[in-house]
Amino acid sequence: MHILGLRSRTLMFATVVCLAFRPLVVAADEPILTKEQIRQFLLTAKVVKSEHTKKGITDPWRLTLTDGTLTHDASFQAIDEHTARKQLARGTELNFVDSYKYNIAAYQLAELLGLDDMVPVYVERNWKGDTGSLSWWLPVKMDEVERHKQNLTAPDADAWNNQMYKIRVLDQLVYDNDPNLTNVLIGADWKIYGGTRSWRSSRSSSLKKARRKYSTDPFTQPRGGHAVKTVG
Repeated sequence: MHILGLRSRTLMFATVVCLAFRPLVVAADEPILTKEQIRQFLLTAKVVKSEHTKKGITDPWRLTLTDGTLTHDASFQAIDEHTARKQLARGTELNFVDSYKYNIAAYQLAELLGLDDMVPVYVERNWKGDTGSLSWWLPVKMDEVERHKQNLTAPDADAWNNQMYKIRVLDQLVYDNDPNLTNVLIGADWKIYGGTRSWRSSRSSSLKKARRKYSTDPFTQPRGGHAVKTVG
């Protein structure tokens, strides 16, 4: 699937990117697989268990998959909502769209920019008659809601802030304006992963603020060392 085009106000990218074929950095109890191995597992492994996660706006499913050798969980989201007018907590949005396809597009963009270590691998898959996005279940310990409830603070404030600035850059690029704190997931060693309600019809000016704080600008240092130029 190609990256989805945005509607009217669009960031356009001219890219020449060399994608590295490397193992993912995972927790000690996680299988060490390449992204391509994860993608093939998500596409072909058999679903042997399912349950609602009961978190987030779209209430995704947690599926357990196995290929006979490896057993691992994945998140399945089949939402594909198109509404002329949608009342949200922040106000009314016209021509509202919320689709599983945006998860896949956001991951592909993150991959191009070398930020895919902060989001799970996504594929498109059919399950029980529904087509949706299926993503690798991450080794997370909590989300931002839980962190605030427990009043926890990352031991390395600078490393934490740098990760959050990267997440904000990606959020702005995919027009993610969902304030839901369950979208920010925290793994071992305070590794942060982001989730999305992507490709909204407008974006805020916080992209420039996030870029100023981001130690390695993703527009000038994408994967493979080739420049990515923004136009418009």
